[in-house]
Amino acid sequence: MPPSIDSLDLPPFKPRFPWWGPDLQTIAVLLTGMGMDGARGMLNLRQKGAVTYAQDERSCVVFGMPRAAIELNAVDEIQDLVKIAPSVLGRLAAVSA
Repeated sequence: MPPSIDSLDLPPFKPRFPWWGPDLQTIAVLLTGMGMDGARGMLNLRQKGAVTYAQDERSCVVFGMPRAAIELNAVDEIQDLVKIAPSVLGRLAAVSA
C-alpha cells in the first residue's frame, strides 16, 4: 500500500506530538499524483480544523489527487507549487508571533 493520509486511523483525530496544544494548528498539503488517495484523509483533517492546501492543475505533473480533494471540498487553498511553501511558512510565522 502506498503511503496515504487515507490509511491513517484519524477518527478521532489525536495528534501524536508532544508540542501539540490548543494554539497550534495542523497544516496539510496535497501535491501532484494519480488517483484519489489522500482526498478523504484531507477532508477529514479539514473537518477537524486543519488548514489544507492542494497544488494547482497548472503546476501539477498529474492533477488526479489534488483534483479529487478539491472536488470533495477538502481544500482551503489551491496554489502553484512554488507558492505553497511560502504560504505555509507565513501561516506558521503568524501563529508563532
